[in-house]
Amino acid sequence: MAQMTPEQIAAEAAERPRAAYVAFAAGILSLLGGIGSLLFSQSLPTDPERVVDVLESLQARLVENTAPPRSLNAIQVEYLGDHLIGWIGPTLLTSLGALLMIIPVGLLFKATRARKDDMRQLGGMMLVIGAVASAVGLFGYALAVGLDARSFAGASAAEARDVLTTGTATGMQIVGLVGRFALALALIIIPLNAMRAGLITRFVGILGIIVGAAVIIPVPVDQINLLRSSWLVFLGLILLGKMPGSTPDPPAWNRGEMIPWPTQQELRERQQIEDAAAGDEGTPKRSRKRRK
Repeated sequence: MAQMTPEQIAAEAAERPRAAYVAFAAGILSLLGGIGSLLFSQSLPTDPERVVDVLESLQARLVENTAPPRSLNAIQVEYLGDHLIGWIGPTLLTSLGALLMIIPVGLLFKATRARKDDMRQLGGMMLVIGAVASAVGLFGYALAVGLDARSFAGASAAEARDVLTTGTATGMQIVGLVGRFALALALIIIPLNAMRAGLITRFVGILGIIVGAAVIIPVPVDQINLLRSSWLVFLGLILLGKMPGSTPDPPAWNRGEMIPWPTQQELRERQQIEDAAAGDEGTPKRSRKRRK
């Protein structure tokens, strides 16, 4: 178990407020980006009568010698190009939120590594790679698709799919996928070890692990990045020493050493000792009877 020097503890304490406010900003941006993306997806045209299958398209071209009706996918791509800000804006907010995560989560990683000898550099590397790659991939894909959609004039579903699967768009999707895997790994490793070191509560640690898993396995409740935003807010409160509950500022921060949270068995034993001590104090002493 590592022990930090007073100078290191003081330097770390000076970084905590700035990292906390960045955590709040990252959480807000992630939430706004998630809400914006959800609202935009709900605003897309969804008229089922616009769906054109292959037979209808061939009939229009070969039999009736007319242009086939526009497919729903084509209409949606055209809508996307006409509402470029609504398409790109939310992804920009989410990407900025992911980049800002590097500062508070990076501080949590450094604090954990300073207290745990077995904490390796892998978590920090995955955090930087994951945050940057996922942000670049997400925004790059939205930008590539949006710019192609502005000049889209096709009618078929195949032409619409071509806009969504250009070389640039596919490349950005691959970059984003690699980034999400790396970010998920970082958000599992760092909260888990920080919780074991006593730097964050069990609730915040478990929530962080769930957030990491949700990066790869989307859950319905996290469509608007609610879990990630909540976790970043809780992390910011811990960094400020104002976490609601019985331990607003975990002692491992100020003492510069790993102070694991007590297990349930240890808590029960401690409670039994306290109850026994309180019972002994509350028992009146028997007065000795004088012998005549």
